[in-house]
Amino acid sequence: MITSQFKTCLYSIFLLLTFSLNAEDLSLSLGTTTGQPGNTITIKLNLTHTVQPPTAVAFNLDINYDPNVLENPSIVLNTQLVTNKEIAQNKISDGKLRIICYGINQDIISQGAIADISFKVKTTAVIGTTQVSISDVVVANANASAIVSTKTDNSVTIQQNSLQPPQFVNITIVNN
Repeated sequence: MITSQFKTCLYSIFLLLTFSLNAEDLSLSLGTTTGQPGNTITIKLNLTHTVQPPTAVAFNLDINYDPNVLENPSIVLNTQLVTNKEIAQNKISDGKLRIICYGINQDIISQGAIADISFKVKTTAVIGTTQVSISDVVVANANASAIVSTKTDNSVTIQQNSLQPPQFVNITIVNN
């Protein structure tokens, strides 16, 4: 005879397995880069599907950065991986860029470097490293349901400008 506790336990296991099979995990990560004060740098925003088939069709996230080091953020989608989508961006505060990628279609966002995020390194930036991070991530499927996701932050290395010292040349003038 099956007890009610055993039935409840079996039902709970069934629900856990059902939700685990329906959840899609994906990972968003930022690439690393190096730059010099006064130059523009580009950081890759990467998406990796860890469960198949992929179902991500839209996302919303914030990019956090040190406004004393980086400025003028902008984003460009990789249209080979993110097809028929629009991108909107808004600097919601110093050091925080909100990005929304959406479309009326149900095209799946492919895996890989889905966007390039560019910054200008301030001319007053201190040599060293600065963190760039992802927060407030929401990834949605075609039913507007949230998809389970993880994120990986990264850093930017600021290097000294590689100025070449001036070269001196001796010129001798000979009168003929």
